[in-house]
Parts: sequence; structure tokens; C-alpha cells
Amino acid sequence: VKNLVESCTQERFEEIREERLSKNPRQRASKIDSLGNVRLKNSTGQTIKFCSCKAYQEHGDAALEPLLTDHSTAADLATQISSGLRSQKQIVTSGLSLSLPRFDTIHNIPIANFQRFMVNLTPSGALVRQSLDAANVRKSRKADKIASGFAPLLTISSVTDILDTTTLKVRSSVVVEVSTPIDFRIVRITVNEPYRGHDGVNTKRLLTYMDLLGEGGVIVYETLGVPVSKRVPIPLHILMSSSLHMLYFRDVGDDVQRQWRAGILLHCDFLSNEFNRTEISRYHSKAGICIIRDRLSCLQNTNSVDENEFASGQKIALDTVIRVLPTFILRNSMPFGLNFKCWQSSGTGKQRSRTTKQYSEVDTIQGSDITANLLAESHFEKVADATRHTSSEVADWDFFDFGHIAEGCHVNLNGVDMSKKLFLKITQTIVDPNGSQIVNRNLLNRQVEHEFYWTSPIQLDVDWLQAGGNVTGRLSLPEINAQLGDLVDVSLQVAVELNGTASCTLFSPYWIINKSLMKMEYKFTGQDTTKLDSAVGGLPILARCNEQDDSLFFVGKREIAALPIERPNEITKQVWWDKTNGELMLKPPLLRNGSSQLVKWSENIALDEAGTTGEIRCGDIVLGSSIKTMIGAFYRSNLVTFQPRFIVTNQLMCPIIIAPIQGPHDDIKALLDVYNDHEFVRYTIDSCTLAPGQSTIIYRFSEVTNLPVLSRSRFICFKTQGIGIKRKWHFILPDSVDPQYCAERSDVTNAIIDIVRIENQQVDASNMFTLLHCKSPPLRVENRSNEHFIRFVQSGEDIVTE
Repeated sequence: VKNLVESCTQERFEEIREERLSKNPRQRASKIDSLGNVRLKNSTGQTIKFCSCKAYQEHGDAALEPLLTDHSTAADLATQISSGLRSQKQIVTSGLSLSLPRFDTIHNIPIANFQRFMVNLTPSGALVRQSLDAANVRKSRKADKIASGFAPLLTISSVTDILDTTTLKVRSSVVVEVSTPIDFRIVRITVNEPYRGHDGVNTKRLLTYMDLLGEGGVIVYETLGVPVSKRVPIPLHILMSSSLHMLYFRDVGDDVQRQWRAGILLHCDFLSNEFNRTEISRYHSKAGICIIRDRLSCLQNTNSVDENEFASGQKIALDTVIRVLPTFILRNSMPFGLNFKCWQSSGTGKQRSRTTKQYSEVDTIQGSDITANLLAESHFEKVADATRHTSSEVADWDFFDFGHIAEGCHVNLNGVDMSKKLFLKITQTIVDPNGSQIVNRNLLNRQVEHEFYWTSPIQLDVDWLQAGGNVTGRLSLPEINAQLGDLVDVSLQVAVELNGTASCTLFSPYWIINKSLMKMEYKFTGQDTTKLDSAVGGLPILARCNEQDDSLFFVGKREIAALPIERPNEITKQVWWDKTNGELMLKPPLLRNGSSQLVKWSENIALDEAGTTGEIRCGDIVLGSSIKTMIGAFYRSNLVTFQPRFIVTNQLMCPIIIAPIQGPHDDIKALLDVYNDHEFVRYTIDSCTLAPGQSTIIYRFSEVTNLPVLSRSRFICFKTQGIGIKRKWHFILPDSVDPQYCAERSDVTNAIIDIVRIENQQVDASNMFTLLHCKSPPLRVENRSNEHFIRFVQSGEDIVTE
């Protein structure tokens, strides 16, 4: 198996393992990986050697196998297989031995899943012992000196892969974590004058000329196009070098030539900033980095291959993470995509090009002398760009960017100068009937057939924020309001996040959705104008509401009131949201009776009382309202929904007549006993007939009397139209949440032949009543007496049962 692993490439190894395990299900179910239970990945930036501790005891350095950088391989560390409880096979593995250049061999590295720890590296004394003259001793001491100030440590993280295979990732103690796509470069500093002594950075002159330290330096490491969320470890030989180095990051755009950010000195004191020096913290913010240090267990190397030798020498060490952050984040918390344009002006009139320099076709077709000069100039520029890492010319350029932001997403605006004003314009994304977006980043400058409304330039005072190198400033700016059409109010919230990055969130405080199938009109406190809703679906009304002080309690309130202006029709019926409960039977309510208006503005509803549902009355019209707080990227917005309060669904085998009535119970009963069509017309009762499988919406409860009474109740009255069933009206209590039962009697024998069960299901602010045939009676009365008869009367029934 060992020879097979050595002769295969990494891709072929995975294919062979999957092929073997697919043919043998028992082997897949077991805890044994036939091709090695431990894998080793080398991320140190140099070649390392490894073997098991048992092999090192038997063969010494000859057992060490090389592993190239950025490669992984299988390490067979299994020493024996023992049977555990319930006859399960267990693998007993030995420790791991690692050998790195310039350091002693490390033994007994434990194999533990889901753990990260650090190992102390002991510099090898071979260079000092190779000669006794003073010159070689001084050279060896200088070679062993670590200019970065980091302790010689190795970080080992353990991850469990498929088939219980443990992968050990070996890297240095400093890693770069990317939050935005970048190009990464490490430059060796040739001038050691700015750094003096072991006390670290102690002069402000170094912070002033930090960008010039790496100018003309030698590039020792470079990685281009590092994606988001990827971790790039600093090579160990660079971290342990006797020379100082600078880290440079350049943001990667679609077709934009970005400048290099401010250089970062690769030194422990400069990165950790233990004394919280203001100038260093300011420089970190200017460069757009955040330093995170994790405390991990550190194992001391004792140069012994005995097992459990590490246990007596444990201590704590720090693992350093350099997180590269975007300069500015633009978030879209609107329910639709947005196109944006943003810019900054430096006053010089120079605009940064979005593409690399290209010569015109006229110049390229001239004589050979011009072509030679252009080639020489191009070569000179390439050589100069290869060693130019500073960002001193960034302030002389105008910033401009544009693009598209999908709903609930964000874009990184790298290159924004936090010492200047930022201007922004937005518009809604155009979507074709197939659902794809017509306008994107590449087509934004081209002419399109349709173009939505662009907002006026919005000024963002990002220079007031405590970000981007600004020591003093605010953590957030006052909320900015903008108008995107008649029914879309946009609010912009600019603030500094916890990691120090400035962000601007585009959101609408309140989303108004109308599910009542009635055209509505809304008015908000603090606004003189109203908003109209067509009730035909689509995007919600996005609005903001100003605070209105209560003159009694001096408390600011944000409230909304609604007014129905048009009855439901066949057009609004097409957007009915509850199509699973059968066909909707519309019975439009009366909004006007002669010259009298039956509807009026509803009572004010508090928009900030999230998590509440209730009933609102717009005159005689009854509706339901609910307020919820959105989650995820839309958590800044509240969703306000207007929907029907009562819905009745007929799941019986026969049609029924529905009549919502309110008034005294005795008057309602007397009216229904003498019911005929003329009576209902006279009382303007909104009755309808529901066939099996149909549903209807209760908008209005008809009054049976206009006289003032003390007790006024409302009922949803229904009567079945089945054959052989006695015609009787039943009463449903609309405010009851418990199931209700009604008995149907035969028109011949007057016996109970069916029981109707009314279930009430609450969906947000709607009460959905479903009429079903009851399969099992809710109560059963049995007479087990041998001598007596029992006579009983049920409530609501006039018939005595024996």
C-alpha cells in the first residue's frame, strides 16, 4: 500500500481510494482507511520531512520522507489494530516526527481531531559548531537572529476528512485571512536604519515613511488573486529570517487597476501593538487590516522519541491572524437589486483608469522606430511596476466605481479615501420577463431600452467617521433619507463595524404588504402625503415614518392608518395567496350605502411594535394587521401586512349559506328563523353560498338593529343545503380559538345524522375557519342503567333526547 501511495499523484490517489471503498461496503463502514489514516499538508513554504516516531526509533534520519511545500500526502502511522467494545476495530497510532531546515527534529506530535496547537522549534546548533573562529561564530549568531520578533513556533491544526482520515495542516504562526480579493506580496527591506533595538517601533518617523521602506526592495513572495475567506500562511523561512520584511496588499477588481495599500511591517511589536499606541492603531486602520491573536497550547520539544514526552512541557502561545478588510462596504437591504454609481473628487481632475494602459491602433502601425520605443517604454514600465509597492499617488486620483448589488448582498468598494466626501447614486435594477437582470456591471455604461429613476447625488460624510486612519470621529452618521420613485423611500445608514470597516446600508424601515384584495390608502405620522396601494401584488410599498410627539406623554410615535377605497374584483382575485384551500368565492362588501359612507380611516397602528397581530376596523370593514421584524440582511426593516381577518372554507359534501351578522343574540335568531331573500336585502346582509371546496372572505358583519343595545355580539352563521337534512342555522363564534361542533338532524326522524366540526387555524392576523365532517363525536353519552331512562337536552337544542 505504501508503494502504491508513493507512485500515484494526489488526484489519482483520491480516485483509487474511492474506487476501492465503493467495491467494499464493509471497509467503508469500518474505521480503517486502507491507504493511510493520517494525511499531512505542508503549508510552511519550504520542504519538510516526516515519519512516524516508531520508524524514527528504528531507522533514524533515514526514515524521514520529504514533503514539498503546498503538497499533501498520506502518512501511515498505524502501529496496531485492537478490538474495542462491541467488537469495533480501533487504530492505535504513534506520534509524528517532523524535520525542518535550521531546526531540530520534532518528535511525538499528537494526532487529535478538531484541535489546534503550537510546537516550539529549537534552532539547530550545527552552524555554531562547524568552526571555532570568531568570524564564523558571528555569522552563525546573525543567521540565528529573528528580525520579525516572532518566536520560533509551528502551528498544527487537525481536521477530520472522509472515512475518519485526519489531516494535519502544518504552517507558520502567522497567517493572512482575506475578506476581499487581493494580490499579496512580501518584500525584503534592504535598509535597517528605521528599525533600532529590540524595543520595536519607537519613533513616529517610521510611521510617516512606512510606505517608503519597501520601495525598490526584493520581492521574496507573491500570490495573485487570493479569493475571499482563504488563508495564506506566511512562509516559515521569511518569518524566521534575519531581515525585516514588508507586507503589501492590492485589491483585485473586475477590470480596475488598483494601487497597493500601505505597507505592513512584519514585526511582532508592530502587529500586536500591546501598548495600544495611537499611531500604530491608526496605521492599521489606514492599511485596512485587523489583527487577531488566538491563545493555543504550545508543546515543548525535548528531542526525545519517548511517548507522552510533550505532556510535561505545555504552555500557552499566540497564533497571529492578519485579516485584510475591505475599505468600504455597500450593503443592499432592499427587496430588489440596485445599480449604483459612487465617486470621489481629489481636485486634480485625474481619474483612475479601469483598464491597463493600451496603445492605440494608429501608434502601432507607425514605423519600426516608434514600435521599438514603445516596446522599450513598455518594458521599462513593467520593471518599474514590479518593484513599486507604495501608495503615495493614491491621493492624486479621483475615485469612481459602479456596479450592481443583488437583494440582500453587498459589494466591497476598495480604494475609497476615508478623508474625503463620498457621493452615491442608485436606481432599481431592470428585470426582463424571464427573470434575468438586464443591467449588470458590464452593461451599465451602454444604452439600454428602459432606464429607471436615478436618485440625486447623495453625499456621505465618511471623513467624519473613525475609520481609515481617522483617530477622532464618529462611529455612525445621522440617517440619510432618499426617494426612489413615488412608493420607495430609501434610508442610508453609515456606520463603523466592529472590525473597523466603514459600511453604508441601503434599506427601507417599513415594508407595507396588502393581502386584503382591496385597494388601500395609507397615511403615516409626520407626513402630509398619502400612499396608494393597487392590491395587485408585486413589490411592497417601502416607506419611512417620522416621529410625532405625543402632546400628553411627550413620546415619539411612528404610526400608520389605512383606508379601503375600492372593493375586491376579479383582477385582484388573481393574486389571492391562499389557493391551496380551494376556489375563492368573492362577496364584495358595501363601501357606501346611498349617501352614507360605510368606511373610514382605521385607528393608528404603531409600526415599531414588532411581533404583534390584531384586528383593525375601517368603519364597517374588518381587517387584520401583523407587524414582524425581518431577519438576515433585512433585519433593519419591519414588515407590516394587511390581510383578511376571517376566512371560511367549506370542506363539507354539500353547499352551505354564510351570513356574518352582529347584534343581540335573540334578535339574530329571530331574524334567521323568518329568513328569506327579501329580509336579507332589507337588512343589507352580505350572505353568500359556498359550494364544496370553496372559500370566502368575511369583510363585514351586518347589523340587525340600529337601536342602542347593551349586549352586541357577532356571529358567522351558516346553514347546510344537504338532502334529507333539517334546515337549521348554526352560529360560529369568530373570536374563539377552540374547535366548535354543530349537529345536523334528519328532517324525517329528527335524529342526529352528522356532526360538523369547525376548526380555527390562525395564520398571522387571519382566522381561517374550516367546516369538516366530524369522524368521531367529541362526546359520547351511554346509559348503562338496567331500570332507568335518561332524558337530556343539549345547549342550543330545543329537542329532548331519550
